[in-house]
Amino acid sequence: MSALRTDESSPLLGRQTSATSSHDGAQEPDVEVCQKRSTSLAFKIAAAMYSFITLGLLTSTIGVMLPPIEHHYNLSDVRVSLIFLAGPVGYVITAQSNAQIHTNLGQIGVAILGPIFHIISSGIIGLHPPFWAVLLAFAFAAAGTGLLDGSWCAWAGSMEKANTISGLLHGSFSVGAAVGPLLATMVAEKRWYYWYYILVGPQPVVLLQCCSVLTTPCTVRDIIC
Repeated sequence: MSALRTDESSPLLGRQTSATSSHDGAQEPDVEVCQKRSTSLAFKIAAAMYSFITLGLLTSTIGVMLPPIEHHYNLSDVRVSLIFLAGPVGYVITAQSNAQIHTNLGQIGVAILGPIFHIISSGIIGLHPPFWAVLLAFAFAAAGTGLLDGSWCAWAGSMEKANTISGLLHGSFSVGAAVGPLLATMVAEKRWYYWYYILVGPQPVVLLQCCSVLTTPCTVRDIIC
């Protein structure tokens, strides 16, 4: 039996699986099965890209919203800048707790909590409550981003072409980040909080996609096909 390569350039899944298959005498998967698996994987990648577009829309428009929020609540520059402190706090907490959340709640917990945090945060900000509640909502939004970002990136990293899929995800984030400020500026000319009503819209779709993708394992055979 040939020894497995252990250098850094050798694939972890492809070569090893091929050797195992030939050793066990397993047959190659037929074309129809591979096509179905490829279609399923393509759907998962598209769902992840859609989720990252919404993350880009949510994250990139904070700066656009600062002047109208400052005017609405009659805040100083120092007080309104607390928004930039609330966001990282929420993101870091959930990013560091991601493994524990996976252990206690499983993938379905992450799939539900991430979009739910975004729905709650966008809904609260859209209601323009007292400023302390707005700060809390921005922390919730960043917490949802930390959950989804970490989960999707871990999922992409498990693929055979991890660099390509990660590039697609972060490219999708860039699309949302590029379009978001323009759309938010147009909406803010009427009422700044209308933008957060709009952001609630895509989140149920993200919730369904996360429940479908993050709770469905991608097997080695899917990657080989």
